[in-house]
Amino acid sequence: KNKQAELEDVYKIEHFVQQCLVMLHRPKNLDDNIQDVLEAMGTFLQAERAYIFGINFEEKYTHNTYEWCAEGIEPEIDNLQHVPLTAIARWIPIFRKNEYIYIEDMESVKSISMEEYEVLACQGIKSLVTVPLVAENGVLLGYIGVDNPSLKIPASSIDILCRTLAYFLVALFAKYDMEKQLKDMSFKDLLTGLQNRNKFIYDID
Repeated sequence: KNKQAELEDVYKIEHFVQQCLVMLHRPKNLDDNIQDVLEAMGTFLQAERAYIFGINFEEKYTHNTYEWCAEGIEPEIDNLQHVPLTAIARWIPIFRKNEYIYIEDMESVKSISMEEYEVLACQGIKSLVTVPLVAENGVLLGYIGVDNPSLKIPASSIDILCRTLAYFLVALFAKYDMEKQLKDMSFKDLLTGLQNRNKFIYDID
């Protein structure tokens, strides 16, 4: 019975991930597609929030770039810009190993890192699962996660779901960055760095 329940969970997750991949590759705005995927992920896991954070190692802060909130849950995205990296100092080495963070009981964090506890507890977080966003070259870009998931599946299953979505999100970000670079290159004269005829025509249009 336990094995059957595990297989059913795996099937549900695989089916859900397929739906998310379709959402991510719709011919819509990238931001809209990501918001729809976060909403789907949060709803599927019966979580209060689903989000993506970026990490700026040069300026030593993490920032909330995308957020979905369940009905009745206050958004936190505006309060989570330029959060010092010291607040998640414990997470960084774990993320660098491409492993996930699972906090089952927020109160247990008090004795580990008071700064981490204060940042998370004030958002009403009691539990969370978050996984790293890692580029192909191994650079840690950020992380994706959910707060207070109540769906009765193991944290390792939530990790698989988030990790799969993280992989495709990183690939999608890389694709959009490449397209932006190619567009910028097509609008510049390579010798002078000035905008060229293509940009002129684009602006006139």
